[in-house]
Parts: sequence; structure tokens; C-alpha cells
Amino acid sequence: MAAISRQERSDSPASLSPSDVTGVEFPQPSPGSRGYHEAEVDTFLNDVADEMRRLSAENEALAQRLQRDDLIGHLQRLERDRDRAEDHARAVLAELEQARAEREQAGSRPSGLEFAWNTGRPGELEIAWTAGRAGYPGQGLPEDDALAPNPHIFELARRNAEQHLAEAHREAATVLRKAATEAARVISDAELGASTIVADARHAHAERIAGLGATRAEALDLIDELKEKARRWRAAISEDVDLRLRGMDGGAPAVSRPRDAP
Repeated sequence: MAAISRQERSDSPASLSPSDVTGVEFPQPSPGSRGYHEAEVDTFLNDVADEMRRLSAENEALAQRLQRDDLIGHLQRLERDRDRAEDHARAVLAELEQARAEREQAGSRPSGLEFAWNTGRPGELEIAWTAGRAGYPGQGLPEDDALAPNPHIFELARRNAEQHLAEAHREAATVLRKAATEAARVISDAELGASTIVADARHAHAERIAGLGATRAEALDLIDELKEKARRWRAAISEDVDLRLRGMDGGAPAVSRPRDAP
């Protein structure tokens, strides 16, 4: 992998890639310097930490967006179920109103006594009245089947309509109860998933920061090691120069080699 220099990395875009982190190369220290520039090392580590924070915030935003989209879609499905339940309830209410209207219309028809009186047959009315008071069964006023309403039919229609209405109310209540339970479950799952994503992101961020700390410690150890080598080289060179000078003063050149020299 080709290493990139500190200057080249600073001219690149703000975001960091894995190759930027693993391939960064700091300038070599000049002779007599103290090693790598600590400010550049700290700046690079700060850039890496900023990039980790940006990625963590981006992951959290994506998790919240996904949660919101899932909730919106589920709520739309619940609203459609509620609309279907309301349509069914309205249809049952319309049937009930129609049954009531038919019952009222049938109730407005004349009864057997009124029919006999209005049709000009008072003799039959008197016979029916007399037979009824005398307790003779079957001797009442003759009724017209087409005109005399049957109360059992209207009672049956009323009960049937009330039963349909009660069933519609129960179905609507069941749908709403299931919708509320499902919405609560979806919200709970979404919150749990979001918290898990955030926790994982924070854990990964902490691990990366810990790894950066270890890398920084290794870099500082390397800097200290280079400083120690430079100190030994300076001491060896100084000793070699002293030996050569003493050899020149004594008339015989002294040849020596710096200690720890390659």
C-alpha cells in the first residue's frame, strides 16, 4: 500500500478513508531534531476522532429515518383498516334505518277494525265486537293479509338490525384495539432497534478511539526511541571528535568509530 504524506492528506477532502489512516506518513525528522512533529501527530489523531464522530452521527440519523418511515407505513395501514371498519358500521346503520322506516311505514296502515269502519262495513265491525266480548274464537273481524301488518316480522327485523349493529361495533372495537397494540409493539421494536444501533455505534467508536490511543502511544514510544538514538549518536560523534583532536595533538592520528554506529 502506497503511503501518503501528511501534506498530501491535508490537501485531500475532509473525510478519512481506511487507507488514509493506515497509509499516513509523517515527514522524517531532520538530523539533530527531536523526531516526528508532535503537533502533526495530534492533529491527525484529532481528524480521525472527528471523522469517527461524524460517522456515528450519520448512523444515528439513518436509524431515526428508518424508524420514522416504518412507523408512517404502519400507521397508514392501520388507518385503512379503521376506514374499512367505519364503512362496514355505516352500512349496518343504513340497513337499520331502512328496517325502521319499513316498520314505521307498515305501522301507518289501518288495523282490521279501522279497515272495517273505513270501508263502510259497520255490520262486520259490530259482529266482531260482539263475538269478541262473547269469547267466541275465530269470530273476530276478518283481516286483509295484504293490509294487516305482522308485528313478528318487524320485531325480527329490529332484532336482526340491532344484532348487525352490535357486531359492527364489536368488530370496530377489535380492529382499533389490535391497531393500538400493533402500533405500540412497532414503536417499542423501533425504539429498541434504534437504541441497539446507537449502542453499537458508541461501542465501535469507543473501540476506535481506544485503538487510536494505542497508536498514539506507539508513536510517542517511537519518538522517544529516536530521541535516545539521536542522543547516543551525538555522544558518540563528540567522543570521536575528541579522540581525533587528541591524536592530532600527540602527533599520531587517532582512528576511532562512534559507538553504536552502523
